[in-house]
Amino acid sequence: MNIKKIILLGVCALVILIFWVIIPIDVYENNSLFFSFLCGGLFFVFLFLALGDFESLEEIFENKKVDQGTHPTRYLAPFAIIPGVIIVFLLTFHQSNRKSKELEANGVLTKGRVIDGQSQKTTRRFQTNTSYSIKVLYQDSKKTKHKFEASVSSSTFRNVYKGSVVDVVYSKNYPGLAKVISDIDELSKYKYIPKETVKAENLIAILTSKIRPDSVLQYLNSINYEWEKGKEANYYQNERLNLAVKIFPDEGEIVYVERTLLLMANQSETFENSLGKSGFNKKAQEVNGKSEEVYYNDKYLITKEPMKSDINSADFLSSSSFMVYHLIKLE
Repeated sequence: MNIKKIILLGVCALVILIFWVIIPIDVYENNSLFFSFLCGGLFFVFLFLALGDFESLEEIFENKKVDQGTHPTRYLAPFAIIPGVIIVFLLTFHQSNRKSKELEANGVLTKGRVIDGQSQKTTRRFQTNTSYSIKVLYQDSKKTKHKFEASVSSSTFRNVYKGSVVDVVYSKNYPGLAKVISDIDELSKYKYIPKETVKAENLIAILTSKIRPDSVLQYLNSINYEWEKGKEANYYQNERLNLAVKIFPDEGEIVYVERTLLLMANQSETFENSLGKSGFNKKAQEVNGKSEEVYYNDKYLITKEPMKSDINSADFLSSSSFMVYHLIKLE
């Protein structure tokens, strides 16, 4: 093996090293596809030259036979495109994994604000797919502002709007490297997240003022993440979990709204399924000629309105139902 071929193979290794390790994660993330294809292209070029063992640029376009002095590996040179393409895919996967490991090891949780968003439809083989993305603005610990674009699911896209606040995790080593956290399980990797089901005793504690009015929000957040005050008085909502509570202290009533996916309507962790464990009995009664189920004990009555469905024709899996419960204090 001659010196020139050794140098070219060394350059191939150097290209991999630069793109695999040396380029900072945040720089790579901003132009990930460009860097992946650039690495694959450079690797192909230098491996092609190494295998071809060309003496000049003119020889690249010549068609010499082996017995005419052409190096045998020259016929393998065009196949250098194969490892070049493989490197593009491997590097893309490596960068994604590298980003995840960096954020998990050095992630800092903060809040970001949605400044824009878009959906884009693509058609392939007569099938139309829709992708969703949002642009997010956030500040790091040094009050430096950063913007980035994130791909999100259809359900997350429907629940955010321009100006809404989302959870963001960024790297303390590379503050410009960040991602949106829209899933509770993923968020729990970075902070403790209460994930309990709202139960009747929780609503009773609020209604009977066992929880001070100025502590209701804190109390709800101790049950599950993440509640905020609504625009109306005594109204609280959890947009992430699609829950809401409305308090009517003068009427001795509290309304609880719970949204569940239609395909998960029989899931065990729901408000209604917890009523039996909370000591409530179940019975049927007739109201306005219609039979309905109510739950009761010596002090409280719980009724529920007919289920309200929210059918999403574009994505049936994200279609949902709303259950509205009224907890009423008996005289």
